[in-house]
Amino acid sequence: MMDDDICIADLGDCPDIYVNGQTETVPRYAVWSWSASRIIETGDDLPGLLKKYRLSGSRIIRCRPVR
Repeated sequence: MMDDDICIADLGDCPDIYVNGQTETVPRYAVWSWSASRIIETGDDLPGLLKKYRLSGSRIIRCRPVR
């Protein structure tokens, strides 16, 4: 994948959710591939994700929390 194909969505502080009888923590960041039209990784370590995918802060999309 090309670097210009990838961005990171900052979902903000997300609450835990209840799914299939279990409480799950929603990761704050989602690495998105435009060409594959899918999330390729999630996590809470923004500096680590930026380094792994060789991205700058300009590739972060900040999302408003869903309420």
